[in-house]
Amino acid sequence: MKIGRDEIQWPRRVSKHKVRRLYESDAQGMLDAELVDDVGITLLLRCKAILEVAEAKRGRVRCPRCARQRKETVIRRVRAKQDPRDEVITCPECGWQVTWGEYAATYKRKQLNVGGAEGAFAAYVQGYEAARTPKARMLAIDRLIHEFHFSLRDKPWLPTRSVGPNLIQGKLTDILQFLDELTYGPDAAQEMWEHRADWLRNLETNWRHVMGAGTAADVLRRNVSPYFVDASTEEGIADMRADYTSDRDHHGWTLVQIAFDRFLDRAPKERMDAIVERAFNRDPSSLPGGAVGFLTRIHKEVFGERTATE
Repeated sequence: MKIGRDEIQWPRRVSKHKVRRLYESDAQGMLDAELVDDVGITLLLRCKAILEVAEAKRGRVRCPRCARQRKETVIRRVRAKQDPRDEVITCPECGWQVTWGEYAATYKRKQLNVGGAEGAFAAYVQGYEAARTPKARMLAIDRLIHEFHFSLRDKPWLPTRSVGPNLIQGKLTDILQFLDELTYGPDAAQEMWEHRADWLRNLETNWRHVMGAGTAADVLRRNVSPYFVDASTEEGIADMRADYTSDRDHHGWTLVQIAFDRFLDRAPKERMDAIVERAFNRDPSSLPGGAVGFLTRIHKEVFGERTATE
């Protein structure tokens, strides 16, 4: 049934380049209406595809052959007791046919899982199609790309992952950095600033929940140790404090503060000693308070006293 599988085509994610250009045009007060439609429709098709995959998993498969002929045919899966991958899905209207295993393989590793963001994807479809002006469509785009997946189990309030990788080309870490660096002009709509503030709050909540000592060590090694490798402790702290003071709203600094908390609260002493010795070029035994005292001092003098962590 390879032919049936070949008829299934999923829309691509939007490029960061197009999204960046769109935000730059808005920041300059000259919102590019054509680019709004280009980016907006790409996201629209992507959201519809994600919702379509979710429905298929629930037992309602949309026939792609009928869809190309502008007909809407939904095939109900039988879900017999045999291996579900062997279930044959057949369209009663046009005869299109595929096994569930072949169908599922078409969306595997393509960031098409709805996860805990079904409401966000559905809201975008409804909101974008109802929007009548480029500005309204821009607001719908901005709201969508700053959404999060949320826990579907015991913590429905918990943001578990950005929807960015579902919609924008790239890996999660790259997309988070990209979203943080999007250009906002002085006349940007208040709603866009609110979307950004919500995104930053959700991002911090997510980091505080998922970050372990290992990830925290990597964050400190990449973002903090370069200040100290070829400088004295005082010089490193001074340079780091100057950079933080000049750009304290950058989400990367929040990540670093969370990393300090997680590393100091969860890492064993041997690991702290190893990180300080290798990454910071310091002998822990020669430092007042050892590795813990050294890292605690950096945090205190750059960010202030640490608050109690959960």
